[in-house]
Amino acid sequence: MATIEKHSFTHEYINALKPRSNSYDVEDTRVPDLLCRVSPKGAKTFFVYKKHKSKLYCVSIGRYGNMSPEKARQTASDLLLRIEAGTFVSEKERKKQQREYDEKVPTFLHLFEKYIERHARRYTKESSVIENEGYYDRYLKKWNNRKIDAIGRDEIEEYIGELNKKISPFTANRVLTLIRHIYNKAIEWRYINSNPTLGIRKFKTKSRDRFLQPDEIKSFFEAIDAVPDIVPRAYFYMALYTGQRKQNVLAMRWDQIDFVNELWHIPETKNGEPLTVPLIPQAIERLKALKQELNDKINALLTAEAVSLEKKPPRTDFQRMEAEARHCRIEEYAKHASEWVFPSEKGVTGHLKDPKKFWKRVLNRAGIEDMRIHDIRRTLGSYEAIAGVNLPTISRSLGHRTMRSTQVYARLNVTPVRNAMSRAINMIEDIREGNAEKCSKLDTSC
Repeated sequence: MATIEKHSFTHEYINALKPRSNSYDVEDTRVPDLLCRVSPKGAKTFFVYKKHKSKLYCVSIGRYGNMSPEKARQTASDLLLRIEAGTFVSEKERKKQQREYDEKVPTFLHLFEKYIERHARRYTKESSVIENEGYYDRYLKKWNNRKIDAIGRDEIEEYIGELNKKISPFTANRVLTLIRHIYNKAIEWRYINSNPTLGIRKFKTKSRDRFLQPDEIKSFFEAIDAVPDIVPRAYFYMALYTGQRKQNVLAMRWDQIDFVNELWHIPETKNGEPLTVPLIPQAIERLKALKQELNDKINALLTAEAVSLEKKPPRTDFQRMEAEARHCRIEEYAKHASEWVFPSEKGVTGHLKDPKKFWKRVLNRAGIEDMRIHDIRRTLGSYEAIAGVNLPTISRSLGHRTMRSTQVYARLNVTPVRNAMSRAINMIEDIREGNAEKCSKLDTSC
């Protein structure tokens, strides 16, 4: 660097600097390595020019007019201290580091998308993928643009606590589990070294035991019968008649139904195993009726379309395209109806995806509160227990892998308990009345 003029930077001195044909620099005497460059057009820029440990730093810190000489000295002094301490990062280096960081550490949204594509779709069921995507959209998309290493344990724990209070312990636990699984994959893929959910405990939950009470049954069936759409109406009946999980019933196919032996073969349940469900007469009757109603509906749609075209033939290309599109939609629905028991006119699956809006109408019409679709399944198991059916049979009818899930129904069958209590009290009463010999052997017939 050529020899340059040195002078204490003041407003008077800086203002007196005149532009030349080429840019030139002057250096401050109070803060060495603070310079001011004067351009041919008269612009005056403060900058630091420092060589430290074989590395040259040339850092612009501000334009005179926007920055006073005093402020330039303060800024330069701070910058020089950082250079000497080895903590200064230039803007160019900072941008390079940011690019490397962005490439190495994904956002929470990008990690979730990778989790779905590289893990969930390959190794879990489609219903689990849909469920996880639903939980993410409802509760986790607020972290879409956050870097995964910027979301700490305290923030996650606080948010899970909010979900527990505002939604439910069950939802809080499910969201925590999803976050934990996502971060486990981030560790496996070497994005981070630790899981921020480590040590966050799940909330205690109670086994839900809601089912249709006797005084609700009549209004419930009346509300179902009032559903105008044949598909969701039939779904609610079959959910009750089979007692199977919502996703399995929604994905019921005609080729899974054995009308001769009155069986429904589910290829894969929640526990990953196939299941054969016996179909009661009411279920067989409902399925046959639905099949006929679907055929009638499709024929009615085709007839109505033909009559409409006959009365008003399409005259323009656009009208012909509209007519063709309507016919294609009917044919597509007919194809879905030939495959799925509960076909859908919309959506990519071809079958009814979630009858939530119909369920809400049913509950409102029936005047029933705090009832979920899954409680239909629990209703069958509950009335089996009330009728005295043993737990192993209930477990088999609901497709439970273990008896643990069936224990909730044990308290509903009070008849054996009542009989046992009666036998014990009869024994006590017999002893009281002087009939001790009758029960000397603790005969259970007492």
